Amino acid sequence: MQFLIFTEGGAVSGAGHITRCLSFCSVLSSKSIKTSMIVKIDNEGGDEILENINIPGLSIEKIDWHDIDKLKKYINGLEPPAGQREIKETKISNRKDFNLFNEDSGERAITGREDCNENAKEIINVIIDSYKAGPEIYQYLCAVSNKGIFCDDFNRIKYPCGYILNGAVSAVKLNYPADDAGIKYLLGPKYQPVREEFLKIKRAAIKAEISKIIVTCGAAAPAWLYAKILKSLHEIIPAAEINIVTGNASITTESINIPGGLKAIFHSKLDAARMASLISGCDAAVSACGQTLYELSLAGVPTIAFMTAENQKNNAAGFTELNAIEYCGRSEEDDFEIKLKKALTVILNHERRLELSGHARNIIDGKGAARCLKEVFSV
Repeated sequence: MQFLIFTEGGAVSGAGHITRCLSFCSVLSSKSIKTSMIVKIDNEGGDEILENINIPGLSIEKIDWHDIDKLKKYINGLEPPAGQREIKETKISNRKDFNLFNEDSGERAITGREDCNENAKEIINVIIDSYKAGPEIYQYLCAVSNKGIFCDDFNRIKYPCGYILNGAVSAVKLNYPADDAGIKYLLGPKYQPVREEFLKIKRAAIKAEISKIIVTCGAAAPAWLYAKILKSLHEIIPAAEINIVTGNASITTESINIPGGLKAIFHSKLDAARMASLISGCDAAVSACGQTLYELSLAGVPTIAFMTAENQKNNAAGFTELNAIEYCGRSEEDDFEIKLKKALTVILNHERRLELSGHARNIIDGKGAARCLKEVFSV
């Protein structure tokens, strides 16, 4: 058995898809299961997202797998696990039209049957986390794999097969079609994948005063958004230490006009362990409504949250309904700073922060990735 995990990331898609996939990679690595993560880098910045991944045995490949021809070429070049290699070689030895190596180009190639590695269905399982891959990609991977999990945050497309995973707090409200012979659903935060390093995260101490804040806007966030947030923090909580986590090394003190006297510390290229440590040591957070919300929830950090993209809408609505965040709207709205300052004023209240922390911790247990893999693949 081996797993292929397909996702995307970069300055446009951000790091959330990759982060979510890493939770599966860690579980599979702990079971010594061969795993490859295939990433489509959509713009500058994607390489930085991949730099700090350190999961034993994980193979990371950068391929434009949204292109069906490139995907087929990749699948056709797969080698089976060691225990199945002899079987595969026996099968292909009787075929005159099957070549494993192109002598002219020096690349692995298959001739005769270009669309399908005939052994793939016997040896691979797939996980896809994408907002951009077209239906033909899912159809092809359904045809050449054993089983699949497809992450879906907003009922994006009609899937041809597999298990549809939406670990959001409001997933059950998206009116997914009923289960049928080829489709099943994994819905709700019990299935939400969270990186392994957060499973043992220390609970944040809810102190009487706020002295340390974490700000995380996502890997694709622009400098102007950080500038607005820092301006508001300086006005409402000027004495606090502000820890700014970015996925973009160009977001620095020099690129943002930081208010005088504000103590701002920039962090980029944080691995999961350092991120978990930073989160658990903070008294409050200002965060986009992406994957980080679930990591903050595990630590019970009182959080002010906002939307930076339409695909965060369901998280924003679900966490707000559960009274687990102070929501301050969309970052591009004209009154965003007004709403942010109001929310910051609210969380100055110690009782309110205790309430937010308790509700957040009740949302998720962090075992979603392992739960999905056991239920779907029996691993």
